[in-house]
Amino acid sequence: MVSNILKKILGKIFATISSAILILGSLIKSPFLCSFAWSLSLYQLNYLSNLFFRDKSKKSKKKILILYRSYGINDFEYIINDKKNECEFLFFPRNNIKLIYNKFFSNLDEKLNDDSYVTDNKKINETKQKYKEFLKEILKIFKRQNKISAIVSFNFRYYTEKELHNACKELDLTFIVCQKESLILKSEKNFYIKINSKNGKFNGHYMTVYTEDYKNLLVEGGICPSEKISVIGMPRADFYFKKDNEVKKNHILFLIPTLRQPYGYENEKLFDRDKLTTDVTKTLVDFARKNPDERIILKSKIYYENEKKQELILTDSKLNNCKFVRSGDSRKLINNAKIVIGVNTTALIESLILKKNIILPYFDIKNKSNFLKHTLEINDFVHLAYSSEELMNFLNKICQKELDFPNVQQNHLDETINKYIGNIDGKSSLRLINSISKFIN
Repeated sequence: MVSNILKKILGKIFATISSAILILGSLIKSPFLCSFAWSLSLYQLNYLSNLFFRDKSKKSKKKILILYRSYGINDFEYIINDKKNECEFLFFPRNNIKLIYNKFFSNLDEKLNDDSYVTDNKKINETKQKYKEFLKEILKIFKRQNKISAIVSFNFRYYTEKELHNACKELDLTFIVCQKESLILKSEKNFYIKINSKNGKFNGHYMTVYTEDYKNLLVEGGICPSEKISVIGMPRADFYFKKDNEVKKNHILFLIPTLRQPYGYENEKLFDRDKLTTDVTKTLVDFARKNPDERIILKSKIYYENEKKQELILTDSKLNNCKFVRSGDSRKLINNAKIVIGVNTTALIESLILKKNIILPYFDIKNKSNFLKHTLEINDFVHLAYSSEELMNFLNKICQKELDFPNVQQNHLDETINKYIGNIDGKSSLRLINSISKFIN
């Protein structure tokens, strides 16, 4: 107990000191200070944190630096201590890259982002070059001191890391992107290719992606050649195939939508997200009040104002069978749910693996056909609720065991799961190990 408290205190001290040194190093353009700050962060996150449970006694052939990001990091959980894995994974705060980026670009009028990185602005392009050269100088020191063989990120589009790809390429330090965000709807594909052209080509070494469809998008858009992309499926979805998982089916789970407008349709308001979320929450509270033996869980991915509003609704209800969960991993909640409610999230596809009863709340949609073309193509496996009354009806029927998962062909279900997350066998982690081994050897 004392050891854990001491680790937390030391961790905060190291994090504060490393950030201060990094800001100073960026300000005076000292690659030595920045590399030292990075090494402190590496020590703080990997040896003073209880977040990761690695076999630290393992004699690894290769050290892989992972730019830490929630959700993405879950794709590595099954390979960290796997006997087939010959690498040591070291976790690294992505903010260490962003702090340096901000020192170079904060004073420029034109702001870069994930959707707009390619520019003709001479001053910005000159700054990109200076930023890349500075990263190279840091990496030369950091790589030598920490014996790093490769770097892994979770999205090729992160604008603060684009020059890091180039720096690693020029230093012959393998840069791998294990692409986490790959849920592109059928209606957005052509627009997504155009948006990626503004982000620019991937200049790292290799990529892994979840699905063949996403690989084809990258190849068609000229982002990355086919031979540098491995399709592996979603490794974190291996969880649902574990035989030792106990499924309790003891709650109704509402995954609060964090919807973006579809690419290419930004000016087309499909529905009022905040109103939809609030209406669903109020319906669930009403159901919970009438059914005290049923448990309701609301899960937020990003705790914005809309999510805070839903939490307040639950708090005001004063119902003991309603719970709000902020951020974090959804898989255990999905595993033990009797009903999953949500809109356009891979969590719904994950729910299909376990054949969960899924309800899609499409309240007050003015143009159903137009709306449905911008949603996941899973209607054969779900219950569509177009009003609060229909949602209440589905909840009652499912809880009374009058309604169950639709009777569909397994191959049809597998094709849909494979289309969106590429994992129908629980072996994506193995494919990830094999791909990384191939990339770095």
